[in-house]
Amino acid sequence: MNYGTYLRSKHWLRTRERMLTMMGARCENCEDGRDLQVHHRSYDNLGRETSVDLVILCKLCHEVVTRWNRTQGGAKKAEEFAMRIIARRNWNGVL
Repeated sequence: MNYGTYLRSKHWLRTRERMLTMMGARCENCEDGRDLQVHHRSYDNLGRETSVDLVILCKLCHEVVTRWNRTQGGAKKAEEFAMRIIARRNWNGVL
């Protein structure tokens, strides 16, 4: 199944909704509640994602991370960004 088809699947829609509910329906970076998207840190666990594989971002923050991932050396910056969010979740007792 290609990625676009997966994003329309019932499994993904349930996973996405679970993440939005669990994380309070706010961008985990800027706390905006509009235009929320669920960012895959990697595609290694596609179809069996855990909360550590996913980050809730508003459209603008997601575009920034996507741009980082597309530039040389930017993937490391994007992963460090995601890891700070995961660490903050642990600090706040969410995970």
